[in-house]
Parts: sequence; structure tokens; C-alpha cells
Amino acid sequence: MNMYNFTNLINRLPNTVVTALKNTQQNPKHHAEGSVYNHTEMVFNAALHDGADSDFLVAAIFHDLGKIDCTKQKLQKDGTYAIVAIGHELLCKKYLDKYIYLYDDIVIDINKIYQICDKHMYSHLYLNGSIKKKAKIDAFESLPYFNDIIQFSTYDKNGRIPGV
Repeated sequence: MNMYNFTNLINRLPNTVVTALKNTQQNPKHHAEGSVYNHTEMVFNAALHDGADSDFLVAAIFHDLGKIDCTKQKLQKDGTYAIVAIGHELLCKKYLDKYIYLYDDIVIDINKIYQICDKHMYSHLYLNGSIKKKAKIDAFESLPYFNDIIQFSTYDKNGRIPGV
């Protein structure tokens, strides 16, 4: 069996984590695919289909694990509630530090994976032009794995139901 398939890599995580991914819903406005688990699988498959290396595949597994801890309903200005996971990318390191040893048989660059996971949301802001300050743009562009972060943002975007 090819070790680079989603089932093999996701099921290395403890059952409690996988179950939490399946039970953690996302805002349907941005993630019509539903749970974090579904999105993670779609991101992984987008990277795999593109021929991405093992760093991107492992990053796909870990990039949204922080949503388990911070997803909640937030009251909106119009009086409705929306599902949010503010700061989830900042929690990736916790999961990487705790579970990366489960992937020891795969040659990976842990620093690259840390940076991709940590900055994957920032890359969307960068690409849509939301970051205005030149100093912030320059700092982001000077990151050692800038090009990899930008490439991963494509997988993250493609890991959604088309048209959403």
C-alpha cells in the first residue's frame, strides 16, 4: 500500500483526534464540504494530485488541527451565529510537536511544515491583497518557505467544494 494516501496518514493520529476532526464543523459560507476532516482530505488529495512532496502532504494533515480547539459559534452583527475558528493556525505547532513522531518513517522538513501550517491563513490575505503595509508584505515575502506557503494556499483553496 502506498504510504502517501490520506487514510494511511490521517489514521496515524489518535482516534480521538480523528473523531474530533470529523465532528468539527466549519462555516458553510467558506467550507460547504462540511467537517474539518472532509476539508483536510480534500486538501491532501489536491496536493497529492499535483504531485506534491511529503512535506505538503503532512502539512495538509496538520494545517487545520487547531480548529478542534477553537471552533465556536460567534454572534454576528445581523443577529445570526456563524461558525468561526479564529487563530486555529496558531495551534498547529501544538499538534505538530505532539504527534509528528508518528510520521518518522517519512522524510520531511519539519521547519517547512511548521511554517506552512503557521502561515497558511496569512497567505490567503496576502494573495487577496488584504495586507497593505509594505513592511508586512516584505516580511512575509522574506520567509524561508514563502513559495511553499503560497503553493500550499492553492491546495487549501482547492480543498473545498468548487464555487465556494
